[in-house]
Amino acid sequence: MAAARSKNEAIEKLSSLSAVILEHLIKLQCYPHHRSAKHWQAELDVWAKLLMRYHRGKGGKNFKLSDFVWCIYEERIGDSPVLAIIETYGTVQEAVDPAKLKKMTQEFGKIVMTAETALKRTK
Repeated sequence: MAAARSKNEAIEKLSSLSAVILEHLIKLQCYPHHRSAKHWQAELDVWAKLLMRYHRGKGGKNFKLSDFVWCIYEERIGDSPVLAIIETYGTVQEAVDPAKLKKMTQEFGKIVMTAETALKRTK
């Protein structure tokens, strides 16, 4: 896949993946010891590597950390994070910590921007 030609293309790609990235971050937060946790992490790593290519597109670095927080967390969840998560992923309502989820979103962004490889588990 070719690198992005502009920041707009990079942001569009991030936006197109934001729902599935958020879903996987929620799953990892709520069920860190689930038998599928390694699979969810592997999928996040694939998306991070894809976004790394967009980050290092033509003209330099395309993402800022605030882009990840906006596209993945704030745009999807808004002012009522717990309510939005319950509406979208009803079965995880008890275990979701919005502050922890926002931190995981920031960590995912840092991974893409620094070319690290795996999301650190937040305890």
